[in-house]
Amino acid sequence: MLKKTKPASQTNPTANANSTAHATGRDKWLGHLAMLLFAVLIAGSFSIGDQAAPHIAPAALNSVRFFLAALLMGIAAFALTGKIPRWPQSPWRFVVLGGLMAVYFVLMFVALQITGPVSTGAVFTLIPLMSAGFGWLFLRQKTRPTVMLSLLVAAAGAIWVIFRGDVDAILGFEVGRGRQSFLWAAPAMPLTPRWCANSAVASQRLPIPSIRSRRSVCG
Repeated sequence: MLKKTKPASQTNPTANANSTAHATGRDKWLGHLAMLLFAVLIAGSFSIGDQAAPHIAPAALNSVRFFLAALLMGIAAFALTGKIPRWPQSPWRFVVLGGLMAVYFVLMFVALQITGPVSTGAVFTLIPLMSAGFGWLFLRQKTRPTVMLSLLVAAAGAIWVIFRGDVDAILGFEVGRGRQSFLWAAPAMPLTPRWCANSAVASQRLPIPSIRSRRSVCG
């Protein structure tokens, strides 16, 4: 009799780390629509944040935001499952994730106190390229050449806006305090999902890097 063997993805949780599954059909369109909605919400957050930034300290504002978010998510989890959310395994991972998001949002509002939403949004455009870099660094995910070319073109446009089209400013790296603050914040955003997927690999409990596994690791 032939012995039935399991696929490598089941026997070795890290086997999928070097391969990327691409959505097709309806799932692909839903993914694009979700990212379009995400882009709209992000673009609006800079304009709305620019109006709120002068009136309240960044740390105080984000403390209220995080508290309300945790409260509402806890209520939603109880309403959907009928159970009180249990204490998570390896809670230190949540400290890291929460710290990354806190760094991002606090420095974003610090930047908005100094510079405008257009400049801050231009810096945000560099995040997809950072995400590709972190994906390779932590998960050894390879970006397709056409996608990488698109990311590089978008990043070049963002750099042109950040430096106001001034070649001398680019060469001298004259960023400005506001943009510099957000440049420190920007890497925290793409690091968050990469950290989730990398934690899944390390724990050897989840097949990564699907969206579901990231949600499971991140809670």
